[in-house]
Amino acid sequence: VMNDSVRAYASAGSELVDLKAKLGVGVVEMQKMQFAAKQSGVDIGSLTTSLAMMERTASKAPEKFAQLGIPFGQLRSSSPDQLMRLISDGLQNVSDQNERARISTELFGRSGTEMLKMLSGGYRDLLTEAESTGLMTEEMAQKGDRLDDVLAKLDATTKNLQINLAEAFSSPEMIRFMGQMADLIGLMARNAEKVAFALKTIAMSGTNLGADA
Repeated sequence: VMNDSVRAYASAGSELVDLKAKLGVGVVEMQKMQFAAKQSGVDIGSLTTSLAMMERTASKAPEKFAQLGIPFGQLRSSSPDQLMRLISDGLQNVSDQNERARISTELFGRSGTEMLKMLSGGYRDLLTEAESTGLMTEEMAQKGDRLDDVLAKLDATTKNLQINLAEAFSSPEMIRFMGQMADLIGLMARNAEKVAFALKTIAMSGTNLGADA
């Protein structure tokens, strides 16, 4: 159980550090968004893909954000997590459901409809709720990332050790010895009753000798 917990911590930390490098979202804010996604029934993979698409849209077609009242200057100065809040606020001001779906698809691509479930209402409340779940800090994530690297090296080293030991057992002498052992075990299996009788006799002889002493 302890080993599983250590590996889970290392893996989570490594993933968050990688996402920060890829998407520019801080460790704490990413966990908040992941919590909001799960609570809204949105796949974490879709969230990651949507964030990348959102940043691409912001870079290539910033005018699309103006539909939600997000001016160019604010768009450029906002981090990805801040921009998600602005989009959520803007979508809530769009009364027509079809229009919200259209805008969301323009900003997030094919995952737009799914993201709409997370951003349409209560998004900020979910982010606040996530703070009470014991989020991993930046420092914890960095330590987990380093631990994940060490565990990966340990796993690789252990695997190579197993391969080398197996190779050592493949020598002609070891193969011959193991073959002889297999033959002996097979002989004992075919004569199980005789073997059991012999062992029982030896045991009784030992008991009698002890009694005589």
